[in-house]
Amino acid sequence: MATVNLNTDYRQPLAEAFEYAPVFAGKTTDAYAWRGANAVVLTEIVTEPLNDYDRTASGNRYGTPSEVGDARQILTLQRDRSFSKAVDRGNYQEQNYLKTGAAVVKAYLNEQAAPEMERFMLAELAANAGQVLTADAAPAKDTILEAVLAVETAMDDARVPKKDRFLLLPNAYVAYLRESLTACNDITDRMLLKGIVGNVGSLHILGTSASDFPAGLYMLAWQKQSAALPKTIEDAKVSNDVPGISGILVEGRFRYGAFVVSKRANGVVAMVASGTRCEAPTVTAGGTGLSLSSATSGATMFYTLDGTDPRYSASALPYTAQIPTPASGTVLRAVAKKAGMFASPVTEYLCV
Repeated sequence: MATVNLNTDYRQPLAEAFEYAPVFAGKTTDAYAWRGANAVVLTEIVTEPLNDYDRTASGNRYGTPSEVGDARQILTLQRDRSFSKAVDRGNYQEQNYLKTGAAVVKAYLNEQAAPEMERFMLAELAANAGQVLTADAAPAKDTILEAVLAVETAMDDARVPKKDRFLLLPNAYVAYLRESLTACNDITDRMLLKGIVGNVGSLHILGTSASDFPAGLYMLAWQKQSAALPKTIEDAKVSNDVPGISGILVEGRFRYGAFVVSKRANGVVAMVASGTRCEAPTVTAGGTGLSLSSATSGATMFYTLDGTDPRYSASALPYTAQIPTPASGTVLRAVAKKAGMFASPVTEYLCV
């Protein structure tokens, strides 16, 4: 039961927490509209390697035509959260009218809803990152710059656009960067307003509390168009004269989700502790089928046979038994996942 303190003097201003500054606000794509929907379906074209043009062929010299393939990624909002609180009229009066409806709404938005959403978004993006790099030890003062540059290199190698790249670090690692790279101390007023504390190469550096990071995650980078963080409901209301309550009823609801966009997944890069990433599946051909295995005990493997990414594709299947040998030329793609660990790299196997 909630405790109500009826002290002598409530004439002082209401004590409030520091205002919470969201990290992800304005830094992810808003290209997809969830308005009026619980889920959206993203369709992408699946491409294949080019043919050799055959100028001596009697038929189609470009090659044998085949239908353009596609993949579907279904993004279903994961979270629907709420609160419901009453302020008794007697308590309201005897506490010098401090607990207004607006004050309660502000407190819950600032102290509960916003931090919870940010932690969830960080965990989801890391768990579904298109690239997961491992590090044998946590970054230190003499290794933090090398680690950050490794993340940037991974994005460069994947041809991720250099514009709108962000890197989120625990505040202690930001301090390491300040010491190791003087460029990170060049903070402008414009950057400070957006929460950016400096730049390393193409990466805008962001800092947050280490307590927001899931276990094993050292840092997370993303390009703006690679991540979607929709909020379809974010509202609160104050009701007066509710039956059964002498006072006001304050309620709020928050419907939201966090997703990595499959086609741009390489634009989300997580650096994690060694041993927290699942081992990639291995494929063994034998008898009349293919077998999958992973060195990570207890991992569940998912695979596709249509060229799509098993981490995100709606056609991905869980591996439960030997897969009947697919037609020659089919590309099997597989990933290993386990609760509390980060997804493995994707294994590709060309069936013959």
